Amino acid sequence: MSMAILLLQVSAAAPLPPIAFDLAKAKPPIRRCGSGTEAEIVVCGRSDPDRYRVKPIQDSYSDKPIVAEAKLGGGKLQAHGMKSPIPGAPGRAMLTFTTTF
Repeated sequence: MSMAILLLQVSAAAPLPPIAFDLAKAKPPIRRCGSGTEAEIVVCGRSDPDRYRVKPIQDSYSDKPIVAEAKLGGGKLQAHGMKSPIPGAPGRAMLTFTTTF
């Protein structure tokens, strides 16, 4: 049923206009490499090894840690989360109580 509806929609579509493309007008790119002797093989190409490498993200885009803080008694209670060093493992919730002596 759905295949018949799909075929009806495709057959009712308007034909595409012809594409005006002449391959004789296309020019090859300019090569800037030296010519070798008959015994040499010359390879032209880009020599940038890092052109497809992913660049590191700037620190300004990284997530800042969220820390909840409250004064309790004579000290300070903090609640914060930590990422796990093991990939795929859940994070950790930490409570820290600091006081002065």
